[in-house]
Formats: sequence, structure tokens, C-alpha cells
Amino acid sequence: MLKVVKLLKLYVENFRGIKNFVLTPDGRSATVQGGNGTGKSTLMAAFLWLLTGKDAQGRENYNVFPLGTDGNRLSGCSPTVTATLSMPDGHTLVLQRSICERWTKRRGSAETEYNGDETRYFIDEVPVSAGEYSSAIFGVFPEKLLPLLLNAVWFSEQTKDYKERRRLLLEQFGSLQPADVFTANPELSDLESMLGTHSVDEFSRICTERRKRYKDSLSALPARIDENRKQLHPVSDAGAVKNERSKLNVEIAKLQYEIEHTTADAVQRHNQQELEKVQQYLEMIPNKRRVLEASGNAGWLEEHNRRVDDATREKQNAMCRVETLAAELRSLNRERDFLAAERDRLRVEWVEVNGTVPDIAQTCPTCGQALPAELVQEAQENFNVSKSERLSDIAAKGAKAAQDVEKMEKKAARLREDLDTCERAAKAAAAAYDMVIAEKPPVTQMGLFAELDAEETNLKAKAEELRQAIQASAQAAEQVVQEKRQKLADMQAQSDTMTSRLAEIDRNAALETRIQELEAEQRDTLHQLEEAERGLSMCEEYTRTLVTLLTERVNKHFPTVRFKLFEQQKNGGLREVCEAMVDGVPYGALNTASKMQANVEIVQAFSRAADISLPLFLDNRESVTDLTLPDEMQVINLNVIPGEKLGLKGD
Repeated sequence: MLKVVKLLKLYVENFRGIKNFVLTPDGRSATVQGGNGTGKSTLMAAFLWLLTGKDAQGRENYNVFPLGTDGNRLSGCSPTVTATLSMPDGHTLVLQRSICERWTKRRGSAETEYNGDETRYFIDEVPVSAGEYSSAIFGVFPEKLLPLLLNAVWFSEQTKDYKERRRLLLEQFGSLQPADVFTANPELSDLESMLGTHSVDEFSRICTERRKRYKDSLSALPARIDENRKQLHPVSDAGAVKNERSKLNVEIAKLQYEIEHTTADAVQRHNQQELEKVQQYLEMIPNKRRVLEASGNAGWLEEHNRRVDDATREKQNAMCRVETLAAELRSLNRERDFLAAERDRLRVEWVEVNGTVPDIAQTCPTCGQALPAELVQEAQENFNVSKSERLSDIAAKGAKAAQDVEKMEKKAARLREDLDTCERAAKAAAAAYDMVIAEKPPVTQMGLFAELDAEETNLKAKAEELRQAIQASAQAAEQVVQEKRQKLADMQAQSDTMTSRLAEIDRNAALETRIQELEAEQRDTLHQLEEAERGLSMCEEYTRTLVTLLTERVNKHFPTVRFKLFEQQKNGGLREVCEAMVDGVPYGALNTASKMQANVEIVQAFSRAADISLPLFLDNRESVTDLTLPDEMQVINLNVIPGEKLGLKGD
């Protein structure tokens, strides 16, 4: 049975544009009327904020405080919303949420400071924590559906995008399992076994990737097969070539033995071995020289890096001292210029005061008779005394300013001397830095290199001695050896030619094998492509079946509204959408009355799916005169009456 929650009373205080308002529908449908901007929609926002602490877009940090004429929130206000609700079990539930400003006073200060806001919660006038309040609210009301169930246009016009609307519809009405689709369309039984652990969407993407890969492979395979065929060449019989090469290799081995023993005197072999050792030692000399160079410079590099760091520090410290003194000098010059200007102004003022003459009346301004001489004399003396005092004061200030200017100039002279000294020191530090940077590493350790050079000279001399000894012992057999070596080279060339011919035979065999493999791969790839195409076709058929089932399952919950959940593309594919229609007319093209009726039907369907009915706010209700409303639903109509204050119709 549908659980019906009705609003008995809603009290809103200092909430956005509403200073104080009480709505008392007493569980019945009611009409709130008023001019634009008087706060009708704010009532709905206040009720949603009371339940969730958020606005219709799900924001928690939006401002609920009233604003002043400057656009800033008014301080000292405490937005409060209280609602008395009639619950499905018959009891009355009173909810209250308010935000209070926190003001604290620092120790020793008479003034308080703003320290953030504090939200307070009450259930049946009992103060509770935020967690207890949320548990109580969302234990009764569906959290995700609250904006939809309270605001008639929220689903159609205030959701983020079609994906959000689609998600809500499928969660409440259109939940389908793959087994439902396979049951509805037995022709998809092969697809069910092909999926394995993948979803249909994943398998479709796999088939798409496979199809692209197989098509690319099939387009490249003929060229690869043809390329291998072009590399085939006519070759001799491999067995005959191998037999001929084996006989030749036997002759080569005999000739090598003869050459070795023709010159194989024991002393000569010993000298030859010694010569090979000496040559190996000689080949190691360049490596030893490089190692010596690297090890010889290691200490110098470490010391040089330390000196570079010291020189850099000296240079930076000197530049810092220069900049500090220059800044101090500029500040002193500005102060001196100010005092000098004050001194010059006082001089001008003294000259102007000294040049003033008394303007003493000789006659009475009232009766026109001549004033007594003693009064004129007294006025003259008073003027002279005042003038003298002003001149003395100006002279004292001028002397003080002149003394200060002189002190400043002396101090500036000392600073300039210090600055010159520091600048010379900075230049010297920079020059020292440049000199350290320009230093080059030393040649190396000359003593060790001298020893290495001596060792190389000795080895070369010994190698020459060994060569002379070998030449002397082998001179008699040299001519015979040369002839046999020439013959050996010819025979070796013939053997190499036969080896090349055998390699060509092996290469031809490998090419033939590769051609057969590529042809087999071509046949297998074509079969795999057919399977991928079949898989894609079955996935598309699955999607079409799913579309039909989903659309039927969702739309059966709505008497007149129909939802279009998929759209056919030109390429034959389907694109996900979520568009409400009435008699085939899209929601955006409906007139105002049809839109409102469709929105009421949508809210009613979601209420029944969630098994709860909440008070529904209908904005711009005055624009629709004929509207069918569910009997069980409490409706708060929001009517625009130009010039009217916010109030309940009939009050």
C-alpha cells in the first residue's frame, strides 16, 4: 500500500527572500499565490533544504541567508525551516533545521568575531546530531528521489542531462538482466555461450577491435606472401653440395696441418707465443693511460668544486651588501630631500611674515571718530609682538631643519664611501669567481705517466727482438709456407662459396615454409573475421532486443507518457537517449498544460515505484486550468498573481 506523507504546516523564517511565512495546508492540497519574486519557489526550496540540506542540484554549500541591497548576506539572521508532517502510520512528525552564526570573543578584546556557521537539527523539538537527523529522514524518505517527488518539473527540466534521467528511469522501472534478454530472444543462445565472463558491451568492443585487426591483417597478408615468393631463387641439390664441401674441408685441414708443422720449430713457437703476450700488454697501455688521467684529476675536481662554492658565496654576499647599502642610501636621500624642502619652505614663510605690515584702523568703525593714540599704539605693539613670536618660531624650525639636512648629508657621504668600498669588493669577488671558473684541470700525475711511457718503450723493444728471432728461424721455410697459404686461401674461398650456396638453399626452404604459414594464417584470419562479424551482428541483435524490453518495461508504468530510450543512427547503430513524449510529441514541443500533466504523471509513477507519496509543488499553476491530479497526492500549487504579496489563497 502506498505510504502517503502530507504537509500539515510549513514555517519559514529568514530563508533567502522570505523573512517570515507560515503555510498551513493541514494535509490538504493548497494554493500559494503572490507576485513574481515574492518567494513561492523559495517555499519548495526551503522544504527540500529541510529534508536534505541541499538545493535541487544537490549542492550543500549554497547560500540560504537573505541578501542585503549590496548583494551580501545579512548578518544576524538565522535561516530556519520547520515542517509538521502527517506520517503514513498516523503519527505527526515535526522537523526543524536552522543555521546560526557563531560569534566568539577573544581574550582581552571587547568585540566579538564571526567564526563560521552552525547547523542545528530538531526532531519533535528534540535537538539531535546531524547523523541522527539524516538517519531519521532517509530511513523514511528516498534520498535520491526527494527533489523529483517534491518538484514536478525537476525530472524533465532540472536534471543535469539525459544520462541522469535515463539512470533514474532504469533504476526504478527498467532493471534487466542479460538472462531476461536471452530468454526473450532464443536466437541469441550462441551469444550467451560466447560471452564468457564479459558483458555484452565488452564483448561488442572486443569483436570491433578483432574485426579491425583481422581486416588490417587480411589487407597486408597478400603483399607479405608475394614478397616472400619474389625472394625465391633456383638452387642446386643440397646433398651434392654438402658432400663436395665435406671433401674440400678435409683437404683444408690437411693443408693447415702441413703449414703448422712446416714452421713449427719449438723455439719459434715459444717466441711467437711471447710476442702475442707482449702485443696484448701493448694493447692495454692506452686503457691504463685513460685510467690514470681520470684518477689523477679526481682530487683536483673536488677541490675545484669547493673553491667554486666559496667564490660563489663571496660574490653573493658582496652583492647583497651593495644592494643593502644602496637601498639605505636611497631611503636617506628621500628623507634628506624632504627635510631640505621643509627648510626652504620655512625660509620663504619667514620672508613673507617679516614683510607683513599692520593694518590698524585709526578711526572707530562704529561712530567714525578718531581712536585714542594709546589704543593705536597698543594695537601696534601687539602686532609687533605676534610677528616677532612667529618669526622666532619659524627661525627655530628652519634652523632645526637645516641641522637635520646637514646631518643627513654627512651620513649620506659616509654611506656613499661605504657603498664605493662594497662595490669594489663586489667587483673583486666577481673577478675572483670568474678566475676560479676559468681554471683548467692539471695535466695529470707526470711521474706515473713517465713510468707508463717507459713500460711501453720496453714492450715495443721486446716485441721487435721477438720478431727478429722469429724471422731468423723461419726464413728458410717462408717461401714454402707462402705457397701453401695461398693454396689454403683458394680452398677456403671455395668452401665459403659452397657454404653460401647451402645458406641460400636453407633460406629458400625457410621462405617456402613461411609462405605456407602465411597462407594458413590468411585462411584462419578470414575465419576469425567471419566470427567477429557474427559476434557483432549478435550483439546488435541483443541491443535491439534489450531496447524493446527496456522501453516496454519502463513505459508500462506510465499511462500516457512514453519514453524514447534509444535512437536509430544512419550507420545502423543505436544511440542512448532519454526523451519523454506524449502522443508522439517530444516533451520540448508540448504546450504548457501537456508538460505539467506529463510531469505530474512522471512524479506519480516514481512515487508508486518508491512506495511513498510526498507533497508535490506545482509552479506556474495559474497557467493551467484543467489538470488531472492523483487523489492520494497532496499538491501545493504556486500561482503568480501580479502585485500580490506571498500568501495562501483564501486567507
